[in-house]
Amino acid sequence: MDWKKILRQAKTGDPVELASAVFDDDTLERLPEDASLLVHGDPTYWISRDGTTAHVQIEWSWRAGFWEHKFNLRVFVEAMVRAIRRLTKEGRPYAADAETEESDPDYFFVRWTIAVDARLPGREIISRAESAFDEVFERAERMLEDSDSVLVLGKDTGEHLERLQEIKAVLEDLGYHVYLVKEQPDRVGESVIQKVLRFATTTARD
Repeated sequence: MDWKKILRQAKTGDPVELASAVFDDDTLERLPEDASLLVHGDPTYWISRDGTTAHVQIEWSWRAGFWEHKFNLRVFVEAMVRAIRRLTKEGRPYAADAETEESDPDYFFVRWTIAVDARLPGREIISRAESAFDEVFERAERMLEDSDSVLVLGKDTGEHLERLQEIKAVLEDLGYHVYLVKEQPDRVGESVIQKVLRFATTTARD
């Protein structure tokens, strides 16, 4: 890596734009902690250093008008965030900062951060970021192919409802899409049992 050029550009305060191909056996230990690297691509990486840890923010974006996947782009982006939560619970080095954004005209963004050892070769850091993206994308696909929805049932008044909401929060934190029947809109003439069966059927199809 051309550290002389990188350090000179870093002094401007702007991210230093690099191609992924320039990352070699050099580590990122020479990257100033107040500087960042910007690697454009699909996805894009924003890289910074804090001590011996390199933080790589992965940013993936796509436009709905050009999205040809069988699942709706908004739905897929939400599934990616749930996938990140699950993978984090499984021990992946992802920070709890996954976020989505929608912008005009129809762009969707997903961002999350992974932590890697800054003492690793730069090419290895890029490789780990690429693997992290592939893993999240593939997990999101599997979650949408299979059922990842949960219908939480139980007495839903007073303190019992509070307990159900606590269970819902825990499950959502694990990356599941959770239905509480109490919180879902009613249909005219529909009984409680019919409403439960409606969402149970929906959950089974998700």
